[in-house]
Amino acid sequence: FWADTLPALFDGTHSGNQINSLMPDDPLEILLPETIADFSINTNNFFRQTLEQNTLLDWVPISPTYFIHATADDIVPFTNSVVACSTFIQQGSESVYLIEMPESVGAHEDAAPSCLLTALDTILTYQIVNSKGDTNLDGLVNDIDYNLLIESLVSSISFDLSERWAGDLDFDKRLSIFDLISLSNIIENDSN
Repeated sequence: FWADTLPALFDGTHSGNQINSLMPDDPLEILLPETIADFSINTNNFFRQTLEQNTLLDWVPISPTYFIHATADDIVPFTNSVVACSTFIQQGSESVYLIEMPESVGAHEDAAPSCLLTALDTILTYQIVNSKGDTNLDGLVNDIDYNLLIESLVSSISFDLSERWAGDLDFDKRLSIFDLISLSNIIENDSN
């Protein structure tokens, strides 16, 4: 029944909700018992081998990596994040973290906003934004920045993207004498 019914529903005229409403609560019910048995016991099962080839766990994160997952997720098993996090740590990653969102935030769809806000809060802890004028990105706007901007204008040094952003005080996407004048005014006002 399912082999005959499902393909026709993926014709672009049926929504995901329409297709889901026809499916049983337990999607394993659409599979023949012998198919489930073969997957369970046969290590050469095509689907099992395809899943193993599709692993995303054969690398080691070197930058901070966060898994933010609702424990009550009813679509993506929470254990996926537990296994991934544990695997990365066992493989030597020193900056992998699992943030467990409590059952109270809900299942998959209901938890999404809370997970996204937690991700935003996490990202903001890493965000460093220097002030305009801080061309050496040391957190201070002073004569050193002024001198670096002069050197950049006469082309004896080259600024990277962050340094160029900091030196572009008039936001015109280029460094000029006008940026130097603005920086001079900022330094003068700060010293008064």
